[in-house]
Amino acid sequence: MSLPYRLPRNGALVVFDTEFTAWEGSVARGWSGPGEHREIIQIGAVRLDCAAGFREIETLSVLVRPRRNPVLSDYIQSLTGIDQARIERDGLDFPTAFAQFAHLLRGAPLLSWGWDNDVILENLSLHDMSAGLWPDNFTNLRRAAIGLHGERFKACSSASLPHLFGLPAAENAHDALEDARAIARSLPSMVEEGLF
Repeated sequence: MSLPYRLPRNGALVVFDTEFTAWEGSVARGWSGPGEHREIIQIGAVRLDCAAGFREIETLSVLVRPRRNPVLSDYIQSLTGIDQARIERDGLDFPTAFAQFAHLLRGAPLLSWGWDNDVILENLSLHDMSAGLWPDNFTNLRRAAIGLHGERFKACSSASLPHLFGLPAAENAHDALEDARAIARSLPSMVEEGLF
């Protein structure tokens, strides 16, 4: 019987993570409060060489200025460490940031740990950009892990995933690049254990 998902063993793979606007209680509300949108404020990604044990070969960390809610909530600033001054100074508009991300992809399969795919699609829609710009070779590794291996992965965040394999967690949880690196750091252990 073949597994529903198998990590690639050759070629490139891109692991990514996003940080996006949030407010106290917005997760529980499903971002249903007035004016709440999951607008991306950071994209972090690592391009990996699968044949070399998922060695990191290229990275991206880009800040994004939200358009609908340009002033970050105290909640998201505290959670991510991304403050308003940084966003105003270093943030790009979403189409420019997305173009940089798309350049890193260059046709490689994608994975993330959680709802990042949905967030990318929401942001394409918020900016009247075609969903066709987003490739269809995406895997939500968290969903696959829970589907195949159940409880072990349910309470695990991208930042804490390496802990399951005795590896250091992300140094700065909720930094998109550090969270992407934490996922990537876990991949060789997943292969070694025969999980994917």
